[in-house]
Amino acid sequence: MPKLNYQNLLFCLIFNNILLLLSLDVYSQGEANNWAFGCSSGLNFNPETPQYFPSAITTREGVAAMSDRAGNLLFYTDGQRVYNNQHIEVVSGMRGHSSSTSSSIIVPHTEEVTQYWIFTVDQGPGNLGVNYYLYDTNLESLIAAPVNVISSAPNRNHTEKITAVRK
Repeated sequence: MPKLNYQNLLFCLIFNNILLLLSLDVYSQGEANNWAFGCSSGLNFNPETPQYFPSAITTREGVAAMSDRAGNLLFYTDGQRVYNNQHIEVVSGMRGHSSSTSSSIIVPHTEEVTQYWIFTVDQGPGNLGVNYYLYDTNLESLIAAPVNVISSAPNRNHTEKITAVRK
């Protein structure tokens, strides 16, 4: 187990408190009702007042979470591992990076309600580029091999950011 770094702990406490204060008047819809953060923390926006929950992620950057339409947490990821709603690691070895500011993004499958696309991005400039995976919540596993959509070699034209828009 790594030695406790008090500077990192202080950063995480301040960061989480700022996020909590900024989010008091935030309202979200079902799929985005749970936010997981690094530093082992998360927020549930289902109740009238946001509620803290402990996440299994300890990184200081890049986390994505997905909830069902009713706002129940399904899973979350740091781009390298996937954790289920019981905060248990169910997938590892994905090609995101824990130091990427946006290491991953989750997009619901358009036809299968239990399946989600997870897009990951390496730290910049890294060698793993942008990849995507198909994750099934019933199986709690990846059901397709990773696909590299943007290889960083030779010019490394990617950043640590990734986003998606609904058509």
